[in-house]
Amino acid sequence: MDEGETTGTQGITLHDFSDKLGDLRVHFHVMRLFGGFFLWVGSSASLSSLAVAMCSRYDSIPVATCILGDTSDTTASSFAQRLAKKTKKQVFVSYNLPNTDGNLALLVENRIKQEMETFPEKFLYPKEFYVPFDISALGVLEAGGRQLEADSGPVRVLMAVVDPE
Repeated sequence: MDEGETTGTQGITLHDFSDKLGDLRVHFHVMRLFGGFFLWVGSSASLSSLAVAMCSRYDSIPVATCILGDTSDTTASSFAQRLAKKTKKQVFVSYNLPNTDGNLALLVENRIKQEMETFPEKFLYPKEFYVPFDISALGVLEAGGRQLEADSGPVRVLMAVVDPE
């Protein structure tokens, strides 16, 4: 599988890469989402596990849970938790490799970190997509087809998506 990227109509960007880690050819699939990303890791087409993690204002360690698969296998949850801590975003991880070799998980994690450092825009939206602004000067703001009104003092909107097109 070669490196590739496509953009969907909803702003989801896809990024694929693969590498030989130990004796195994490992494939990676990243779906960049607004507010986070989905990462699939495997050697063949399967979805045997899925975990999600996100940061919480109540704890410095991101909360993580297994959505699909064996709950006693914490590999996907651990990856999601570490990636959420690193990126401060919501992260979904599907880890579909055998857990027979402890070094393989370390090699996979290092390969993901390498790809994130080389191509950060493949995992997260650039910072210019997150624009803080105050709607008290605007009076009314359209958000998701609804109007938000600033009638009782300043209302602070933390993030907004700016459509570059």
